[in-house]
Amino acid sequence: MKILRVLLLIFGVIMVSFLLIAIFLPSKSIVNREIIIDKPLEEVFNNAEDLNNFAQWNPWITYEKQLKTEVSSNSKGSGSKFSWDGDTIGTGYLQRISIQKNKQIESDMVFLKPWEAKSKDIVRFESQGNKTKVTWTNEMDLPYPIGRYMGLAMDEMIGRDLTKGLESLKKFCENIANTFEISLIDLNTLQLYYINDNITLSPDAIQLALGKNYSELMEFISKNSIKMAGAPIAINNKYDQKTWNFDAAVPVIDNKLK
Repeated sequence: MKILRVLLLIFGVIMVSFLLIAIFLPSKSIVNREIIIDKPLEEVFNNAEDLNNFAQWNPWITYEKQLKTEVSSNSKGSGSKFSWDGDTIGTGYLQRISIQKNKQIESDMVFLKPWEAKSKDIVRFESQGNKTKVTWTNEMDLPYPIGRYMGLAMDEMIGRDLTKGLESLKKFCENIANTFEISLIDLNTLQLYYINDNITLSPDAIQLALGKNYSELMEFISKNSIKMAGAPIAINNKYDQKTWNFDAAVPVIDNKLK
């Protein structure tokens, strides 16, 4: 009988200690990771904002090959939604709740199955010349008492995924200009800002020139708060076996400087 009382006393002390310690543990988990992307601010922001691109840098999507995903008809702006349904990572969605152009994207990340949970997802953007600093933050309330203890491991667990996602976003943004589509368009219907260039005709020279000119255009457009009307284009003026004269151009909605 004495042994039983001793065991109950020990158990009670452990439980009381467990609950008391939890009171002093953080009630919220805040995990931050950041990366520098070698692309202008507006280009990086536009790529990140469009949920049609989210599958390219969503770190959790790689955990399940048969994952079903769906993007709302409005893939940009407040209210746009990216939903998923799978056996490994469960069911849930990410929904935009606040957009600050070229500054911040705030979303709710909601998990429905196998358990219900909610966190706040914030991606911040900061121009650094022709490069962009991206900071990804995940904030989550930690329920008392078990959640408080789980919070001790959040930085390592969530941080690993945020780093993976940022590295994928960097790769996506920096490589997107390496693939080009050729199409016929009516230039008379477009308002453009462009840079004329004349280069030696070679794959490396073309890639370097287009990348440099587009970066300068995007920086100019961002500094002057000009709205883009579409993706960057290249206009062929003249070429032969040795040289290519072209215009690197960006369609805009209003070509008047602010």
